[in-house]
Amino acid sequence: MFKNLLLIFFLFLTIIFSAFIWGKLDLPFNNEDQIIGFYSVKNVSHLNDILGYVLFITIPTIFFIIWLYFVEKKKINFFLENIRFKNDETHLIKIENIFLFLIIGSLFFEFLSVDFPDHKLDYFHEGQRLSAAYNNKINNDLWSGSYITVGLFFEIFGPKLIWKIFDYESIGLLRFLDFFLVFLTKVCLIVVSYQIAKHSNLRYFTKNLFFFILCIFSTELINYSQSRNLIEYRDLPILLTLIFFFCLINKWNKNNIYLILIGTLCSFSYLWSVDRALVQNFLSLFIIIYLLINIKFKESTIILLSFCFSFMFIFLVLGDEFGFFISNTISTFKEVTLLNGIIHPIPFGGGSFKLDFLNIDTTQLNNTRTTKTIIAILFSIILSINVLLFSNKINYNSKIFLLTISIVSFLSYIYALGRTDYSHIKQVFGYPLFFYIILVFHLIINQFKIDQFKYFNSIYTWQKYSIFLLIIIFFTLNINFSNLYSFKKRFNDYVALNDESFVDDIDKEFIDFSIKKLSSETCVSLFSNDVALLYLIKKPSCTKYYYTYTIGSLSNQKKMINELTKTNYILVGGKIDKSIELHKWSITLNQKYPLITEYLSKNFQLYKTIGNRKILARTN
Repeated sequence: MFKNLLLIFFLFLTIIFSAFIWGKLDLPFNNEDQIIGFYSVKNVSHLNDILGYVLFITIPTIFFIIWLYFVEKKKINFFLENIRFKNDETHLIKIENIFLFLIIGSLFFEFLSVDFPDHKLDYFHEGQRLSAAYNNKINNDLWSGSYITVGLFFEIFGPKLIWKIFDYESIGLLRFLDFFLVFLTKVCLIVVSYQIAKHSNLRYFTKNLFFFILCIFSTELINYSQSRNLIEYRDLPILLTLIFFFCLINKWNKNNIYLILIGTLCSFSYLWSVDRALVQNFLSLFIIIYLLINIKFKESTIILLSFCFSFMFIFLVLGDEFGFFISNTISTFKEVTLLNGIIHPIPFGGGSFKLDFLNIDTTQLNNTRTTKTIIAILFSIILSINVLLFSNKINYNSKIFLLTISIVSFLSYIYALGRTDYSHIKQVFGYPLFFYIILVFHLIINQFKIDQFKYFNSIYTWQKYSIFLLIIIFFTLNINFSNLYSFKKRFNDYVALNDESFVDDIDKEFIDFSIKKLSSETCVSLFSNDVALLYLIKKPSCTKYYYTYTIGSLSNQKKMINELTKTNYILVGGKIDKSIELHKWSITLNQKYPLITEYLSKNFQLYKTIGNRKILARTN
């Protein structure tokens, strides 16, 4: 008991020490690309936050491992033996397949019965995809015609595919696509839950109850009505990798298809979303290390070869676009944090700073939220190691599941390091929460020895029907049966809504004027964060930098200026730009891009003002 208290005390000290080290980091600020953002304004390196986060997690973790080695006298072989694969027969106690199909079926009916959103258009996030897809429809270029900062599927292929399927372009179809991707994410979470519960060492009733509880919690991590969830549908490659890995260790040596799929996802995930691809790649590296520890050289080789062959396939299919894909992806990784990142608060309240020209005091900026999240991630890793090494009440597969999810929790925090605001912090909390749900359930079962109760450790008909009834009650609550019956009519009416249904009167005036006055122009350029304008006025961008929020470096500004020679009219200002001025959540375009601002002032003049938007016309 005393030893455990001593461990907790020193662990607490190392956490405080790690936060202190983070606050003292002052790496040289290198801004050779001359990117203007929150970091450059304060002349602070964004690498401070990346290194600080890694140290904050690794210092206490390494201390814990050293404690185990020197105090608990656990040798390296002890660690390796606990990681090496152990075959058990706990899967012989099954989860009723009817429960799995019933839950997925309920989710499908929930998807068909949801109310379609009628809120006004998000010019920034939805506009990014609408205008990129429309731009591609006109010029058929990929990275050569669009500076893609999220992923090819997210920005172009997704919207374009749904439009092609229904042979119609509308905002409603884009939102329906989002709903469908949310549904797929929920299904993947159910399959992950199924794998975890099925291969736990629980009795029939508690195992099926565990599956039900995991499904309840996991499907609430993402829903149709919230703009920012605890898990996003962009996480699909990560969830699929988890599914394939869990299937792999649950059916060892029986099927190489899971290895091939993991390797293939390593390359194709970059076409989906570049930040999720980075997490997926590190997760795949962990899987390869796990295989090597288990002396599975053939399996590791299959993953690597699958990655190489799928990457070669992408190279052959993309042709000339492949070079643009590589340079675009590298540019995104290099610039995105410097451009749009917010300096991360030091855990426990340290590291305050003030941006005078924006009048932002960030002393308390998301501090409690970030501290809570990274502490949850840290302890998920420490607890997963402790469970792996010492728990004899949790079986091997469940231990590996917990370790894997804790690693995904650690990796996923890069989204928050890229931009430390409420929404990005929120969307990284899903994995640690999922971890604690799994762990707490096992602790409760083991602490109270529930599996030893007579009516829980044998199979009775009432157990099956009680779980069945719980699923019916909880998973049908979200089904609107009247909406379900009228889905076809509601869908047809919704996707047929014209664009003006999603904009206000001032927007309509500006859009109508622009369509009439710019009808003879082959293209129009934006110097506005209202990206959706290009789609709304049905004009492609004259430059590849349609998404002005992420133009970034001085070299990109020069490229855009060169491409502006084809532009006679530029749309400036709007809702998002006004929001930035009022709420200071970003830096204005004029401040971020001085070269472009100077070029516009010399070569364009005001043509028309409507609301917060302006049309500039070329002077020569």
